[in-house]
Amino acid sequence: VLYIDGEMSSELLQKRLRDLQRREPGALLATNLFAFSWEDCEELARIEPRLGTFAPLNTPEGQAFMLGLIEAIGGIDVVILDNRMSLTTGDMKEELPWTDTMPLVLELTRRRIAQIWIDHMGHDAKHIYGSKMKEWQFDAVAILESVENAAADISFRLRFTKARRREPSNRADFEPVVLTLAEDTWQSDVGAAPTQVDAKR
Repeated sequence: VLYIDGEMSSELLQKRLRDLQRREPGALLATNLFAFSWEDCEELARIEPRLGTFAPLNTPEGQAFMLGLIEAIGGIDVVILDNRMSLTTGDMKEELPWTDTMPLVLELTRRRIAQIWIDHMGHDAKHIYGSKMKEWQFDAVAILESVENAAADISFRLRFTKARRREPSNRADFEPVVLTLAEDTWQSDVGAAPTQVDAKR
């Protein structure tokens, strides 16, 4: 699994990884996770010139860097890109930034590398920010909705708005679920309805 974060500093990403390791001992080894912040990617581009320039992923330079990094690591099955606004450039309300990203999306698909693109919501928290064209090529689209829970550090509901591969045999995989981090432990409640959704997030 390759995770690229376009917002967090290298130090904060390392802290989050230590939190993951503490909550789930052995998790990082078990998942073969390679995690890089934007700062890490800039440093990699400096010390490994063969990777090229770390640039927005809707540019040829950025796409070449990403594919070069995947080849350098080898054996990548899943890429998580967090998030579209931070890792691309241009007006996120318009279709062009995503249209320019499609060569990377299609090349990763051709290589049978699964992709998870994280995006922001608009003022209406029921819809992603900008054009829905971004959803057309993906098998699944999910929304995370903040759930009010005073006893939790984090609580949100995950629900699918698109599930191209849903069928009777896997229908349960696409049921809404509330995920909660409380007392340093993650818990899930499948099918639970939130008591209150914060539409501002």
